[in-house]
Amino acid sequence: MIKLAVKALMLQLRIRSGVIVLSLFFIGMISAQSSMAQDYPNKPIRWLIGFPAGGATDVLGRVLASEMGTRLGQPIVVENKVGASGTIAVDAITKSAPDGYTLGTSGAGTSTIQFLLGPKPPYAMDDLEIIGNAGVLEFIILARKGLTYRTIAELSQAAKASPGKITYATAGSGTPGHLSIEYLMSMAGIQLLHVPYKGDTPALTDLSGGHVEIGILPIAAALSAIKSGLVVPIAVTSSMRSKLLPQVPTVAESGVLGYEASSLTLLVASRGTPKTVVDKLNAALNEALRKPSVIDRYTALGLRAVPETPQQAADYLRRENEKWSKVISDGKITVTP
Repeated sequence: MIKLAVKALMLQLRIRSGVIVLSLFFIGMISAQSSMAQDYPNKPIRWLIGFPAGGATDVLGRVLASEMGTRLGQPIVVENKVGASGTIAVDAITKSAPDGYTLGTSGAGTSTIQFLLGPKPPYAMDDLEIIGNAGVLEFIILARKGLTYRTIAELSQAAKASPGKITYATAGSGTPGHLSIEYLMSMAGIQLLHVPYKGDTPALTDLSGGHVEIGILPIAAALSAIKSGLVVPIAVTSSMRSKLLPQVPTVAESGVLGYEASSLTLLVASRGTPKTVVDKLNAALNEALRKPSVIDRYTALGLRAVPETPQQAADYLRRENEKWSKVISDGKITVTP
C-alpha cells in the first residue's frame, strides 16, 4: 500500500510539473508577443504590390506606405512583385514570417473573384491576416454619344424592348466591371450583350468611337472622356455619388434599389501576425485614410477611403464573396483561359 501511495504521489508531481511547464511556456509566448508589439516596428517594413508601377493599386499603396511609415516611425518600402493577376505578391505575403514586416494589398481579384472564377490562387484567404480596408474603387456606367437613353430607367426600357441586343464594353471577362453589369442585369431584369476588351483603354476607345453602346469603367479612367463629351455618364455603381462627378446619380438612386458594386482593396499580412501588431497597423492605416490630403488623392484616383476595423473589413469581404458568388452562379459566368 505504501508503494502504491508513493507511486501515486510521484505521478501527481509529474503531472503538476508538466502543467507548470506548459503554463510557463504559454506565459512566455504571451510575454514575447507583448514585447514584440511594444517594440514593433523596429526596422523597415516591406509592402508588396502585385501590379506594375503607375497604376491605381500601385499609387494607392505608395500613398498609404508613406503616410503609415511616418506614423509608425519606420520606412515602408514598396516592392512591385508583378504576375498572375496579382496573386504572386499575395502568395509571397502568405509565405512570409507572421511578424508584421511584410504587408501588401489584395484587391477584388486576389481576394474574391479568382477564387470564384479561377485560376484559383495558390493560397486561401485564411492564410492572410486582414488588417483593414485600404480603399474602394468606384465604377461608372457610360453610354456612347447619340443614344436616346441617358438614365438607368431609359436603358432598362430599351434593353427590355431588345433583349440581348445592346452591347456593353468592359476591361475583360471576369473583371469587377463585368460582374457589376451582370449584377445590374439580374436586379433590373434585363439582358445586355457583353463585349470584353483587354483593359480599360481599348474599352473606352471603342465606346468613344461608337462601336459599342454601353461601357463600365473606373471613374478616374473615364473622367477625361466624360468632360470632353466623348461619352455620356449614366450612373455610378457605388453606394454614394462620386466627388469627381457629384451630379451623376447612383444606380440605386436611379431606381434599382439596393444595388451597390465596387472593388475593394484589403491591407493584409501573413496569418498568425500578433493581434497587437495588427491593431497597431490598423490604427496607422485608418489615421492615414482620414487625412485630408490622402482623401483628396483617393478622390482623384476614383477611390473612396473606408476606415474600418479588421473585423469590419473581414465582414465586408464575406459580403462581397456572397454577392459575387451568387452573381456568377445565377449568370452561369465562366472565364476561358
